[in-house]
Amino acid sequence: MSHFEVSEIAKDDLLDVWLDIYELTRNIEFADTFVDSFIPAFEKISRNPGIGESREYLAPNFRKWTHRKYIIYYTDQKDFVKIERILWGRRIQKI
Repeated sequence: MSHFEVSEIAKDDLLDVWLDIYELTRNIEFADTFVDSFIPAFEKISRNPGIGESREYLAPNFRKWTHRKYIIYYTDQKDFVKIERILWGRRIQKI
């Protein structure tokens, strides 16, 4: 498997990451590059969906993988991986 899909809420999360990085740096290119760095992580997860830590107690096939200081939550949908959320590691929020 090497296919992934990004949920609408995860797309919003990426926008929030971009805005946070831009606010800190005032550098559009850096914010773009930072957010683009998630794509290889998504591809890696899609090729190896079992690499993340299980979070089955939250939902079936639910896992997490850390990229930089962010946690990528995803589900293995059998034919593809669905990126569910992308949250800063220190952020406390219910999923």
